[in-house]
Amino acid sequence: MLRCLLCVLCVLLMLQLTGWQQSLVKLIRTLLPLLFSCLIVFLFEPLVEKLPFRRGLSCTLVYFGFLALLAGIVSLIVPLFVQQGAQLIGEADRMRTIVAQSRLWEWMMTLNLDLSSMFSYGTQAALSMTRGAFDRLSFLGVSFIGAYFLALDLMPIARFAQRRLPSYQHWLLFYKTSSRVVYHYLRGVSLDLLFLFVSVSLLLMLFQVNNALLYAALLALLNLIPYLGALIGQALILLSRFFQTGQIPWLLGILLWLIQQAEANWVQPMIFKRVMNLKPIATWIAMLAGSCFFGVVGVILAPILAAVTQLAWRSYQFAKCTETVGTWESVWYNFDSFENEDEEE
Repeated sequence: MLRCLLCVLCVLLMLQLTGWQQSLVKLIRTLLPLLFSCLIVFLFEPLVEKLPFRRGLSCTLVYFGFLALLAGIVSLIVPLFVQQGAQLIGEADRMRTIVAQSRLWEWMMTLNLDLSSMFSYGTQAALSMTRGAFDRLSFLGVSFIGAYFLALDLMPIARFAQRRLPSYQHWLLFYKTSSRVVYHYLRGVSLDLLFLFVSVSLLLMLFQVNNALLYAALLALLNLIPYLGALIGQALILLSRFFQTGQIPWLLGILLWLIQQAEANWVQPMIFKRVMNLKPIATWIAMLAGSCFFGVVGVILAPILAAVTQLAWRSYQFAKCTETVGTWESVWYNFDSFENEDEEE
């Protein structure tokens, strides 16, 4: 490992001295859509294989079906965001009165904050985030189109690899194992998020919280972030309710906490047979990478990226040790004991 790191440092130093660093960065940025296209093909391939149609029709149904589902979600969420923004603008005076009567305003006044400068910086940050969002959308669009065409030609690519790769069977076993366990994981995460979304939506509607579906979706997505995500989601809901009524909804906060505890200790183990324990360092690295490429959405979905990366690595290790296609339990749960026995030997 140290030799590899030293080699990488030497290469980077030579690139810096010779002026090739900028060219290398441009080359990497050019190849990134292709890499993300391969990742999308890897994630969607289990769904394509499960459809009982010809490959071209199956790819079209999966990829364009995903686009239709995404468009439906966006068409549902965007009006809620617009409605929430209009409501906040319309109630700005009342919210300012509530904040001015609370201890929060006294604490803010002791900090000597320049509110006009903060508003200016916030506007600039919002514009910058909007431009970045359009850049990321174009990047994802190119990657998704490339993934669709790669999926259509996946069989010729596989036949070419079979003739050229000396360890083709090993890589085929790794691909089938990782495809199976990643599909199982994504299906389980979807069911887990659906439980949170439905239960929190019903609770917020019962308490007559404005834009209940929007806040339920935000809490379900933020719950993916370990430890802090659940607290942030609850804080957003309680803060919205506080500005709506002027009182802190303690009962609502307790019920939200109970729902999240039920999800973590009952629903998730029922879906995955045990609780999903991701390595914190892997989640942190995934959050850095997600924020770099996708912004806030990348941070929220970073735990999924970390889990998929760990599943792929474990599938690769499993494929090296056996000659059968691994299952979810053998790759994720039983592989820990296998690694411990191997280290003892």
